[in-house]
Amino acid sequence: MTLSRKIDKRDYYIRALNAGCYRHKAWVIEAFSFVDHLSGANKPYPYALSRREKGAYWFIDPEDGNETFVEGTFIDGAPFHFLEEIVVGSHEVPNIHQNTITYYGNLLVNYSTLIYAFGDKVTFIPGPMTVAKMESAIEKRLEDTPAHGVARDPSKLYIDEYKRFNDGIRHLEGYTQLAVPSATKKTMTVSPEVIKRRNELFKEHAGHLDDPLVQAKIDNELIAMEKAWIKGDPAERFYIKSKSYDIIRKRQFLMLGTESGFGKIGTFNPASLTEGWDIKHFPEMNNALRNGSYSRGFLTALGGVEAKGNYRIFQNTVVAEHDCGTKLGLRLVLTKEIAKYFLSSYIIEKGGSITELTEENLDHYIDTPVVIRTIAYCKTPLQNVCEICVGKKIAQTPTAISTYAADLGSSFVLAFLARAHGTALKTTRVSFLSSLR
Repeated sequence: MTLSRKIDKRDYYIRALNAGCYRHKAWVIEAFSFVDHLSGANKPYPYALSRREKGAYWFIDPEDGNETFVEGTFIDGAPFHFLEEIVVGSHEVPNIHQNTITYYGNLLVNYSTLIYAFGDKVTFIPGPMTVAKMESAIEKRLEDTPAHGVARDPSKLYIDEYKRFNDGIRHLEGYTQLAVPSATKKTMTVSPEVIKRRNELFKEHAGHLDDPLVQAKIDNELIAMEKAWIKGDPAERFYIKSKSYDIIRKRQFLMLGTESGFGKIGTFNPASLTEGWDIKHFPEMNNALRNGSYSRGFLTALGGVEAKGNYRIFQNTVVAEHDCGTKLGLRLVLTKEIAKYFLSSYIIEKGGSITELTEENLDHYIDTPVVIRTIAYCKTPLQNVCEICVGKKIAQTPTAISTYAADLGSSFVLAFLARAHGTALKTTRVSFLSSLR
């Protein structure tokens, strides 16, 4: 055996993934972190990496048994990095059909979820990946698993494949310690320039700091500075949700602002938690703490009562027929703001025909008066409903009406839980004409 052979790290990575190495947690860990005493000997998977005192990482090529250097890797660090760019050619990866620029991490996620479950049937997602983005590529093509021996349609996705997709998603949870850099110097500090600008704004608006509009203006400017300061930091993507800046970092490093509690608005508190409590504002801060506990305890219980009550009311309701034939419906102007809530519902057209509202035809109905079929006007006998009045999405689970009804109470629970974790002060433009319609 000799170490005179070499392979580019990009080629090694794609070959290893195509050989199924992404299924082995040990391989992923050794590929994306610095592992002490790394040796590929006696590993239960091919392309296992090894490291010696000098040179690059190497592996035993399963095709011919030769020891091969992985060019572009260095033994004093991890061989690969999640946000490192990689260019992949057409058909080098099962679901890539044209030359694509992506990241090593994205390749791993695509293999562990989409390729593992569906092979080449779901197109590669090259950019930032979310479960919602992957689900949107799956849900419209999902069908029941065909019986044993029945031919499968290659254009369809099946439930047994979807279960594999879920297994792949859960598999990725084991890599959070590799892929989520949550603690850096910047996550634990604040820019002096931000604090300097904060103090300048306090002086500019002295006497008006209790005004919510002034507070929102100050918040927006300082949070924008915070985001610009964090940009490019290894932990930037740890701050996924806006509350990370609007609530958590604001209260920790910028200011507490106006605390509210039990229906009373307190005075403005310019200090942050890092700067310490101001005893003059102790009553407002104490009320805010108590209000958070009250929202999490008593008020969430009310949401639970609402959910249970709705579930009992609709527990025997099912989708009993295709179309009850009613000509009545909910009359409204379908604005962009509300249109998404009516997807899969049916619109009563002039002449009495019905049309399902989909993402494809949605723009045709925006800002247009429509009549939408709804269970409020359903004529199906007893306590039941029809497919057209309840909408296509809900009709796919005809015995789950009570579960959907219980979601109303669940919305209250989530709203009160959110209050327990703090709220952000925001402003938005309101169109009075749109509101009146």
